[in-house]
Amino acid sequence: MDTITIIFLLFVLFQVVRTFVIKPTPIETPPSIQKAGTLDDFTTLLASNDSVVIDFYADWCGPCRAIAPIFASLSEAHSTPGKLAFAKVNADNAGAKDIVAKYDVHGLPSFLIFRKGENTGVKVDGYGANSANRAAIVDDEGRVVRIRGADKKALEAVVKALVIEEGLPLEGAPKATKVKEDEKKKE
Repeated sequence: MDTITIIFLLFVLFQVVRTFVIKPTPIETPPSIQKAGTLDDFTTLLASNDSVVIDFYADWCGPCRAIAPIFASLSEAHSTPGKLAFAKVNADNAGAKDIVAKYDVHGLPSFLIFRKGENTGVKVDGYGANSANRAAIVDDEGRVVRIRGADKKALEAVVKALVIEEGLPLEGAPKATKVKEDEKKKE
């Protein structure tokens, strides 16, 4: 065997071992992101928050790993108990199979947007029925209900729209701003 063939075979062996033998490390999750491991956990999460952005992922998924820090920073900036929650569902976990099947999740990562416990989505400027963005799945009423893939811009736009609809301050805005505006309206 010549040197090129040996190098090629070693490379293939390395890839096989890396893919099938070495388990990937779990994607780290900050405290601002909740985990929904079962359908009961998932249902409780939806019932206890007005809006929820769910990240369906797998530890072995490269794009899931790439978007995870962005999802984490959005959750840390905007997570508000009872109002806006961020959660992850590991599609490979046995308990999550019912959730994955119920919401017809096939590609990873997939982000689903829930309002009042339903996958009804949110209207986002620039993401209507005629939008060129193929990652954002829009319903008949022009609301983004799902994002397929690791699309940073679509994810940020959806979270911004949810923050505005929930009346929460955008990143960098003081938390007291909303309260002061409400007090002025009462006067």
